[in-house]
Amino acid sequence: MRTTALSPALDPFAALHPFAAVAPFAALDRLRDETLRLFGGGNGAGDAWAPPLTLSETEAGYEVLAPLPGCDPAKLEVSVEGDVLRIAGERAGVPEDAVRRFATERFAGRFLRTLELPRAVDAAAVEAQYRHGVLRVTLPKAAEARPRRIEIRHD
Repeated sequence: MRTTALSPALDPFAALHPFAAVAPFAALDRLRDETLRLFGGGNGAGDAWAPPLTLSETEAGYEVLAPLPGCDPAKLEVSVEGDVLRIAGERAGVPEDAVRRFATERFAGRFLRTLELPRAVDAAAVEAQYRHGVLRVTLPKAAEARPRRIEIRHD
C-alpha cells in the first residue's frame, strides 16, 4: 500500500502547530491558498500565482524562504509593516522561439504574497538575500518580543 504525505494545508493536525494560536485563521488561509494553487486560481488579490513560503523561528527571529526561480532580483520587493511581511515581484515568461510548444505550466507575470508573522519584528534590521532562485528573508524579533532572563535578587 502506498501512502502520500498530506500537504500542510490539508493536514487535520495543522491547528496544533505552535503558531496556530497566534493566527487562528492561518489554517484556513493555507487551505484556500493550496486549493487555489491546485486548481489554477489566484491568491485572492487577482494574481494567478503566489510562491509557497516556509516560515521558521529561531531564538533571535524568523526566517522566510520563498522559491522564486527565474525571477530577476531587481524586480523583487520585500517590505514589513507591523507584523506583516509582503513579498512582491515579477517572473518573466518562457521566451517565444521557433519551437512548437504544446504546454507551458510555468507562471509568468506579477505576484504578491503576504504573511502574518507570529510576533513583532525589528523592521529596520530585516535583511533579504536572493541566491540560486531562493529568496531568504531574515527578520530579527523586536526587543520586546525576545525572551529575557530575569535575575532573581536575594539576601
